[in-house]
Amino acid sequence: MNDRVIILVGIFAILSIIPGMVVEPSNGWVEGVFILVALVLQVLITSWNDYSKDNKFVELQSLNREENVPVLRGKKGSMQTISVWNLVVGDIVMMQPGDKVPADCIVLSSANLHVNEPTKHVELDGPTTFTWNKLKKNANESPFLFADSYILAGTCKVVVCCVGENSSRGNEDTKYDTREEETELTQKLSVIETSLKFMALISAIVILGTALVVLFLQVGVND
Repeated sequence: MNDRVIILVGIFAILSIIPGMVVEPSNGWVEGVFILVALVLQVLITSWNDYSKDNKFVELQSLNREENVPVLRGKKGSMQTISVWNLVVGDIVMMQPGDKVPADCIVLSSANLHVNEPTKHVELDGPTTFTWNKLKKNANESPFLFADSYILAGTCKVVVCCVGENSSRGNEDTKYDTREEETELTQKLSVIETSLKFMALISAIVILGTALVVLFLQVGVND
């Protein structure tokens, strides 16, 4: 609704209703109201299209974060494949080079374990940034593995010790940039959209002008 052309079309459409009803009270409002209805439909369709597109984009991006890991769970210690978002405290996970640490964990046993660990930097009224540190981990000296770290080398068996809002990941979801990049197709559609808006604006002005002329002529003839 911030488009100036749409605002102008709406103003002229409303103005055209007034002389139209003066000239013909029964149906002089038809043209102006139809223009307003068309504007409302355009805004609703565009808004719904953008809303659906952004939701689909976020849904597709979220699939990139979905990952299943083999987990030892239960009294018998049976191996199960579980989503990283369904892990609970006490689950035992086996990891190897290239794996992403699914939650805050404690190392139970390891062999030549090296990880790439993120450090979050939160700036006041600014974006959150990360720095990455290559660290050596083991069960005795440095047993803590934080969520979203990467296993660079070695293997390890870890137990999940913290999940959810109290973990280092927290409960803040990833914010995706849904701004649309300009392409050749969007540029052509934008040109068509602008042309249609100006056609509507010209139509509203013509209807308003015609209604005023008819009104003045009618008043002059009556006089």
